[in-house]
Amino acid sequence: LPKEGEVIEGPVVALGRARVYVDLIPFGTGVIYGREYLSARETLKNVNVGDTVAATIVERENKDGYIELSLR
Repeated sequence: LPKEGEVIEGPVVALGRARVYVDLIPFGTGVIYGREYLSARETLKNVNVGDTVAATIVERENKDGYIELSLR
């Protein structure tokens, strides 16, 4: 598994309300949300499903089972 602080990339699989979900094959699904989403919302305005994004791992598994990501 990738470690916190590592940069990982994958395609956007869903856009939710103030959330972006990224497929991180074979590790699972990543999510950009909360303050990470707010700090990158200008960049994320132009992101569509299928676009590949590179993000830093903030937490390997949050309470919902997602890998938390940041664009910073």
